[in-house]
Amino acid sequence: MLGIWTELARSPGHAKLFHALGTVLDVDMTRPPARSLPDEAQILKLVAAAGFQEIETNCVSLRTTYASARRFVGILIAGSSKLTREALANIPADRRIAFINEVAEDLRAL
Repeated sequence: MLGIWTELARSPGHAKLFHALGTVLDVDMTRPPARSLPDEAQILKLVAAAGFQEIETNCVSLRTTYASARRFVGILIAGSSKLTREALANIPADRRIAFINEVAEDLRAL
């Protein structure tokens, strides 16, 4: 089994976080590393080229609930990909808490 994230637009909470991250770091985060391969045809081609046969795909949506929007941001930051964690580490320490609070406030609107 292989699990791959779909495009960012299908995950509004993640989309808000990565949009805010891109804004604060002045980088393009419309396709963060963990979501850089959302095209099913491309995935099938890569998996077949690796020698797998009888390949089946399906898309599963999972919904999670967090105690708070701030907790979601904290968990996402802690568990994100290495490249995303490195990008988050580039937020100056004196700005990081404000960043988390701003994203959490934006998430409350979802």
